[in-house]
Amino acid sequence: MVSIECNLAILKELLGKEISEQEMEDTLWNLGYEVEDKEGEEWKIDVTPDRPDLFSVFGIARLLRCYLLGRKKEYKFEESNLEVRVDKAVEHVRPYTVCAVVKDLKLTEETLKSLISLQEKIHLSYARKRKKAAIGIYPLEAIKGPILFTAKKPEEIKFVPLDFDVELSGREILERHPKGREYGYLLKGKERYPIFMDSEGKILSMPPIINSKDTGKVTLDTKEVFIECSGPNLKFLNKVLNILISNLAEIGKICTVRIKYPDKELITPKPEEKVIPLELNYANRLLGMNISKEDAKKLLERMEYRVENLEDGALKVAVPWYRVDVFSQVDIIEDLGKAYGISNLLPEFPSVPGIGKKSEKSFKIDRIRELMLGYGFQELYNMVLSSFEDQIEKMNLGKEENVLKIEGAIESSINMARIWLLPELLKFLVRNQHHQFPIKVFEIGEVIFPDERTENKAREEIHLSAAILNSKVGYEDISGVILTLFKILGRKIEFRRTSHPSFIEGRVAEVMVDGKKVGILGELHPKVLKNFGIDFPVVGAEIDLSFIFGYEGA
Repeated sequence: MVSIECNLAILKELLGKEISEQEMEDTLWNLGYEVEDKEGEEWKIDVTPDRPDLFSVFGIARLLRCYLLGRKKEYKFEESNLEVRVDKAVEHVRPYTVCAVVKDLKLTEETLKSLISLQEKIHLSYARKRKKAAIGIYPLEAIKGPILFTAKKPEEIKFVPLDFDVELSGREILERHPKGREYGYLLKGKERYPIFMDSEGKILSMPPIINSKDTGKVTLDTKEVFIECSGPNLKFLNKVLNILISNLAEIGKICTVRIKYPDKELITPKPEEKVIPLELNYANRLLGMNISKEDAKKLLERMEYRVENLEDGALKVAVPWYRVDVFSQVDIIEDLGKAYGISNLLPEFPSVPGIGKKSEKSFKIDRIRELMLGYGFQELYNMVLSSFEDQIEKMNLGKEENVLKIEGAIESSINMARIWLLPELLKFLVRNQHHQFPIKVFEIGEVIFPDERTENKAREEIHLSAAILNSKVGYEDISGVILTLFKILGRKIEFRRTSHPSFIEGRVAEVMVDGKKVGILGELHPKVLKNFGIDFPVVGAEIDLSFIFGYEGA
């Protein structure tokens, strides 16, 4: 959860209606947001991290105003006549920016505090500590357009950063300024650093690190601001800008900015609604309700959606352009349930007779887990999503096409579904190799492969993987564990000599059951250990447990 500090008086003023504290608290609770703490007029409200549009008092007021009063915000954008020119020099550093201008700002101490908090909360959570996006907000009166977004060598960049009184070079900022030391890794190894400059050559900022003192801070007297978001993905930056302007529209007038790239021209912000068809029968079945189209339309409009009727029990739902958390009709159905009121849903006994209990498969997994713990192994839990680098390249597998990749993945560390567990164990070992030896770890979890024969074009398997790191460890240490494990489980296994690029030649074997390969084990290849940064020998095993559960693996 993300804790949002809200001043109750400002919240009521933005809401436009006097309501009791209890009604406010109950409404937030019904919508899935909890008042964590109250000290007089200062409230702390916990919201889910998937709703960055609610990371300020402005966003919460917008939601409550629509839900309680049926007043949906109408957004109108004007032209600012400001132009930003993007130099080709930023192409390999921080290639994109989107911008906006906000005029007629009405700032108070509380709203300014909320604006600054909104910027930082987006930086820390949604923007992944400025890696995916860095936001700059400047008093417009201190800037002379057009603005240039370019990149220069660190020693060529010189300005006085915020909270400092001396001029520093780009490299000195990374070494001496607190923000430079905190976020300098984002520019590490770059020959050039990105900067924003105005037409008089005055530096506005060096993203994603720090603003210039020359442009000043936004104060209570500021009436117009220039906003820029920079980062590696243009689509993501547009989402961040939309979140910001949906909040700032509560206290100012949003204006567009013309951005000229070497090969294209953009006008931002340019919000666009996403339209998703909603099958009402499916929604009623998921929620256990039986509401009509008309009622569903009214409920969704209270949640800021725009809804039109379609034929065959479907609704055409336009998603607000600042809702970055809505991907499919299931997300809309969740909001439909919130608007209806979770407390209004009546519990029903399932129509299928029977008593809930663990499946036979779960009992077998628990048994394997108990045995591995008894052998002195520590259990790990890792994400199913991994990276091509960890799963394929670092394991010395070369090019591997038989994987499920995430199309358009922004995070290089999460771009495919894992095909084996062993690389994830090695990632744990490299972070913990300074601890007392031996280090013995295992995981039982899902791996996923493409499979055109299935409805969703994917096949899931449950694997067991184990690894031992020690100053001296060999093939026998891991083969003995696996042999003993399956002997106790009543399954006869055999080892057959093989070759595998992840393991040392002559120190690796296939695990066989009834003449079929179910896994592999052995001593990890020195190249693999070097790729992960492991300084000591490691042995490992990977077993497909399908034969234990009574069905064949791949």
